[in-house]
Amino acid sequence: MYRLESMSNGAEIQSVLAELMEKYQSEVVSFSNEEVLYRALHGLAYFSYEYVDEKYNVLLWFAGGLYDAKERRCWGLEVLEEKVKEIPKSDTISRDGLVALKQMKQKDYQEMRQFLIWDIEKFCEGDKEEKIGMVVGNRYKEMEKSGRFLSHKSRKKQNEKLQMLKFRKKCEKFLKKYNPQKMKEYLDEYIIGQEEAKMMVCMAVYNHYLRILYPDKNLVKTNVLLLGPTGCGKTEIMRRLKDILDVPLTIFNFSEVVGSQWKGKHKEDALLDLLQESNMKTCIAECGIVFLDEVDKVAGEGHMGDCGEEVQGQLLGMLEGTLMKVEGRNEGPYSSEREYLIDTKNILFICSGAFEGLEEIVAKDAEEVSGSFGMPLKKKTKAYTRETLKAKHLETYGFRSELVGRLCERAVLSPIGKEEIKRILTHAKDSFLERYKNTLLLGGNVILEFTEDALDVIAEEAIALKIGARSLNRILAKLLDDYIYELEENRELTRLSIDGKTVREKLG
Repeated sequence: MYRLESMSNGAEIQSVLAELMEKYQSEVVSFSNEEVLYRALHGLAYFSYEYVDEKYNVLLWFAGGLYDAKERRCWGLEVLEEKVKEIPKSDTISRDGLVALKQMKQKDYQEMRQFLIWDIEKFCEGDKEEKIGMVVGNRYKEMEKSGRFLSHKSRKKQNEKLQMLKFRKKCEKFLKKYNPQKMKEYLDEYIIGQEEAKMMVCMAVYNHYLRILYPDKNLVKTNVLLLGPTGCGKTEIMRRLKDILDVPLTIFNFSEVVGSQWKGKHKEDALLDLLQESNMKTCIAECGIVFLDEVDKVAGEGHMGDCGEEVQGQLLGMLEGTLMKVEGRNEGPYSSEREYLIDTKNILFICSGAFEGLEEIVAKDAEEVSGSFGMPLKKKTKAYTRETLKAKHLETYGFRSELVGRLCERAVLSPIGKEEIKRILTHAKDSFLERYKNTLLLGGNVILEFTEDALDVIAEEAIALKIGARSLNRILAKLLDDYIYELEENRELTRLSIDGKTVREKLG
């Protein structure tokens, strides 16, 4: 409070505070919860005396913040948040004051505000406006000028600079360890084949890191589109990269996004996920990576109709770079719902989809081109490659030309064949088969083996299910769940060898 500035030591605080509160209640009005208010004010006053320069007394700022309804913030609380780490555990008075502040209700804050304003008016000369302006407003300007205390906007900018400095150091450290080749070597341990897609994604991520480290160089941002059937490894590439990257990365199913007038997920939810990955730090989120899975489901009238057209328009704005409002809950002692403004111009977007039926569009176009030049018609093939896939094919599929233009880097992932599935089972790090082997070994000290013909049957079954590598977990669970369930009863079992005949019987 104002009178604290004339005190010579902290011992006077308790008696002066009690005297003032008693005087206020006799002259003005009684407090609803005197005990909590006393603890809060005592703690604040003691904290102010011990840790804050008397010239910038925290209680004055507290009064000013509570008084300034227009700003709707409390400068005193901001000072507390800055200095709270300096409070030693032995300082029970200041810590108890902070606990009391959190226990206070809206009515208690209003009473505290009136009491503090009364205190300022009591011991300042001049009219009300002059008192509040002189004691609070002028000191706020003094502190801001001296750098002792920043405005909300200035402090936010300062915090963002510090956060980005730390973030860029982490990015610099990452690039010393990983170049595109190293990233791809890491992916090769987990993902069999799909060389083109792995290389393209690694290059896009590497360039994204360079853009973070050198923001003034205006390096080109290249969004990526991955095309390939279900279970070929599109999402797995991003999952594995996420384990080593320092930049926030979120994987978002874009097929669940609906138009703005409908209830459900919206485009902003992808950015909210990214913001949460960034610990609600906007400046870090704006340097993140968003993986939008199943974007093919929003293509044209054949999939989502008019809603798909609207969602495509929303996606176009995100890819191009725009300011988007995202509502989320900030963490901390004063957590609440708030609105975040995110600029998407520096966010790397990697989109993917199965694009069922696109192969027919590519094949038909190739047939028409061959026929128009009098060349012999080539036999239709269901496979298409990066070279044969053109922008016009995606437009025919149902994407807007502007959206296709924003996804200029495209990689086509090939369907997984029998040999690839066998290699996934036996050579890929952390494969489903390796996990089941570990389960049996740790759960019952049982060594699991599969014969070559058993692997052949499993691969054939996976191809028949038409969901690629995703089917392997289901198949292995059907084969091995009974054995795992009966481990306790079969203690004498030390080795489990499964052949092709057993697989056929189990899978029916």
